[in-house]
Amino acid sequence: MIKQEEAIYIKVSDRRFEILPNQNIIINGKRVRKRIFKYLKSPEDIDLSSIIGVKLIEVDEDTLYIGQPIRYVIKDNHLLHNEFTYYFTQKYPELIPAPTYYDNILKRYPKPDITTGFYVDEELWYYLIRQILRKKQVLLTGASGTGKTELVYHILSQLKEHNLPKEPDTFDMAVQNPEASFKGQIHISNGKSFFKYSRFAKVIQKPNRCVLLDEFNRGDIATQNILMPVLDKRRTLYIERAEGSEIKVHPTTFFWATANIGYSYSGTSQIDEAVSQRFQIINIDYPPEDAEIKVLQVRIGIDREQAKYLVDFANKIRNDEVFQKKPSLRMLLEAAELIRDGFDKINAIKYSIMNQVIDINDIDSLSKFNQLL
Repeated sequence: MIKQEEAIYIKVSDRRFEILPNQNIIINGKRVRKRIFKYLKSPEDIDLSSIIGVKLIEVDEDTLYIGQPIRYVIKDNHLLHNEFTYYFTQKYPELIPAPTYYDNILKRYPKPDITTGFYVDEELWYYLIRQILRKKQVLLTGASGTGKTELVYHILSQLKEHNLPKEPDTFDMAVQNPEASFKGQIHISNGKSFFKYSRFAKVIQKPNRCVLLDEFNRGDIATQNILMPVLDKRRTLYIERAEGSEIKVHPTTFFWATANIGYSYSGTSQIDEAVSQRFQIINIDYPPEDAEIKVLQVRIGIDREQAKYLVDFANKIRNDEVFQKKPSLRMLLEAAELIRDGFDKINAIKYSIMNQVIDINDIDSLSKFNQLL
């Protein structure tokens, strides 16, 4: 048995690294140098993987990539456990951090370039990628037409190698009969009755599904009550009419939702706080001015001057408290199409935006709208 004051040499593949006597070894918060020495007969060529369970994942010219099941970093002459994966190097006495989960997302899933006609805030893009990969539940809120649903589709299209669907399984929350839409209903055939499960009940049992609850706040309280045990830790759809049947959500299936939040949206319900807390809530705002201009140019093909006119006008309405409803990107795209087809800018705005954001019987807002034109 070697003495604890001796240096030990760790071997990983064909590389050897020296751990000096004054370097304590801590794994998962426990000092284990004494324990390790109990099993050592020689300071030479100790196989790190056999001693402390580290698995060699990758070797390149200068670096050893050390990973599961336990990961370590040497800092201040201590071998420490760390939640990230780390590299060994020959040049330095400390271990150099490997890319974090965030770094890997940046590398593998770069933010879409604005030249594609799609805009999303960079940090938001990386966050939402992470949320889908981790299968977290997210509620996207914001004004109508800001691209909430489109964003979900766009993210999923970038994650094909993760066995995720190319697009979400979308369910409209504004239903007349939530029991039938989300659970199912009894049918009669040849004099016999049977329970026919809904599409929702079938989908949630499948693996790796992204279930999108579109316009979540258009669902009434009865709908939210049905979904509560589906979204919380129970992850169960209770179907009393099917002889007390309980349908479990597949462990790899997760839920996203969208909601147009604000008093200007009729037919919407207040989202129960207990339900909303089952989601990470993210607000999707209008794109920055330059980005919105570029989107109109790329998608529709109008020139920058025309696109800037539309965006400037939209921002005037958005920033004026007289108008309860605000022009969305969707409305601007429609106006841009009219301009591309030869309509003048004033009429393009009147036909695609005016009737959407004001009541023509409201003299004050109509007058203000025409002033801004």
